[in-house]
Amino acid sequence: MPPRRESKKDSSKSTSSKRVKYLDRIIRSLPAGSGVYLMKNARGRIVYIGKAKNLRSRVRSYFGSANDSRPASIYLPFVVHDIDVIVTESEKDALVLENDLIKRYRPKFNIQLRDDKDFIFLKMNLKARWPRLEIARRPSADGSRLFGPYVSAQAARKTALITQRYFQLRSCTDHAFNLRKRPCLQFEMGRCLAPCTGEVDQIEYAENVRQAVLLLCGRHKTLLKKLELIMKSASDGMEYEKAALYRDRIKAVRTAIESRSMIRNPGISRDVIGFFTQDDRVEAAVVQIREGRMLVPLTYGFENTGIDAGELASSFIAQYYSIVEPPPEVVVSSDLEDTSALAGFLSGQRKKRVRLYSPPFRGERKKQASFAVNNAGHSWSRWKADLGRSETGMQLMARKLGMEKVPERIECLDISHLGASNTTAAISVMINGDIEKKLGRRFRIKGDTAGDDYAAMQEVLKRRFIRALNGDTGWEAPDLLVLDGGKGQLNTALAVLSELQITDTAVAAIAKARKDGKTEHGSDRVFIQGRKNPISVRGNSPLMPLAGLRDEAHRMAGRYQAKLGRKTTGSVLTDIKGVGPVIARRLLTAKGSLANIRTCTIEEISSVEGVGRKLAGIILSSLKDQ
Repeated sequence: MPPRRESKKDSSKSTSSKRVKYLDRIIRSLPAGSGVYLMKNARGRIVYIGKAKNLRSRVRSYFGSANDSRPASIYLPFVVHDIDVIVTESEKDALVLENDLIKRYRPKFNIQLRDDKDFIFLKMNLKARWPRLEIARRPSADGSRLFGPYVSAQAARKTALITQRYFQLRSCTDHAFNLRKRPCLQFEMGRCLAPCTGEVDQIEYAENVRQAVLLLCGRHKTLLKKLELIMKSASDGMEYEKAALYRDRIKAVRTAIESRSMIRNPGISRDVIGFFTQDDRVEAAVVQIREGRMLVPLTYGFENTGIDAGELASSFIAQYYSIVEPPPEVVVSSDLEDTSALAGFLSGQRKKRVRLYSPPFRGERKKQASFAVNNAGHSWSRWKADLGRSETGMQLMARKLGMEKVPERIECLDISHLGASNTTAAISVMINGDIEKKLGRRFRIKGDTAGDDYAAMQEVLKRRFIRALNGDTGWEAPDLLVLDGGKGQLNTALAVLSELQITDTAVAAIAKARKDGKTEHGSDRVFIQGRKNPISVRGNSPLMPLAGLRDEAHRMAGRYQAKLGRKTTGSVLTDIKGVGPVIARRLLTAKGSLANIRTCTIEEISSVEGVGRKLAGIILSSLKDQ
């Protein structure tokens, strides 16, 4: 009698039974010491990473009781096919290793601070000879000191602008710094000490750097005492310009202090972290308190992977403070199983003792923890509302362009010229999907671009975004910058924004449909960074508003060029050395036109009031050359 063929159902049961027995053998063989465990699926891919004081006990907890209601204990037994462990000397070492492995492998069931919530810092390399302040999205390994994180790039830029302006730190790149032969405009405006050309010695510049660091660290009391002493000393020594400079710095520091809300204990510096979990979402809120003043809470959202509150809080703390320097105190709304290990980790990051508090709290810490949880809950409500709201046209546009957020302000730049003359540019503006004609800007190209679109674009973009960096009213940076053109224009704009260290403005270029003679083929095309082929714009595409914005910029630039063209006749004469508006007007009145002037003799031109024979010769020679 032939053997019975095993059914798929029987085969599945057999495979599952073998897997359970295999995992049980692994768990029994695990050490009882501290370390990190890596759970893998059937393909050998890591799906969950955790740390433990007792590896055997912790891993067994996921595969133990059938009454365990934790989502992770429900899902993981069906997903995990193998377990690896790394034994460490201490629980603190396990915490550090777990954090590094999560960043490297990004397991499915671990919470992660994803790229759409990147930290925004200010950084300064204090080891450099002439340090400067920069905006950084990710910390680098160059040993720079980080300040932040900030709730938005706009807040970071504003802080950097105030710091550079009042403490006169250089803002130029190292490349520009090394090539500089004479001080730039920032020096003339009193916003930079011009170390590039030796206008300041290293000792004075280093003192300004130390003062800036105190401001950025939130040590306002120490800084104010220092500034007030220097101001008084300068005043007593009748160095009134120096005293005025330090008076302005004191005013800037006090303005920064007043912009933050005061809490009960004016000397305390701590972070209060609250968590809110509901449905498939976890929200964390970090309330930063520096010298008794509260900053705007930072919120971070994650997919709810089912791990318990203590593990979630520990994982978040390890990831967050591996990037951010912890304050003297950290208060957490959730219970922590490994408080001592986390406190040791935080102290190592700060290089000073950090006190870590978890429930139960009393008094002020209890109220602040409740405040943080409420902020996390509010952030969850906003996420839920956004999720349930139908997508608007602008949301569809953002998705099509791969943008992280819906653009509120969009600007489009167009360059217009006739050969190499009268090059103009225009920027049209769209706010929340509507073109705002009154907000449009027109530019007359100042540089010698000779009809070079790319050079003209570079000039306009620098003029426009430097105004934004300086904080000029009405010149705020757009969420999306659109260029009239293709890949060349796109790359040019990206290079300019990179040079100016503007990281939160998305860039796209829109090219018109190809034409053969009078016949139009295809559709408009949009080019974006990181995508080889352009996106077609036709019919009811969500990118159609960009075509309308491009047409508005083209109209503005064309009209401005036409206006300048009407002035060409007079400008040809006034461009000649020695000929001003009055002489030009007299020549045109007397001779009728530029063409008639060209046919005149020196005697005929010198007969015009104010024009001598020498000037007449210069005029005819210049017109002949033109």
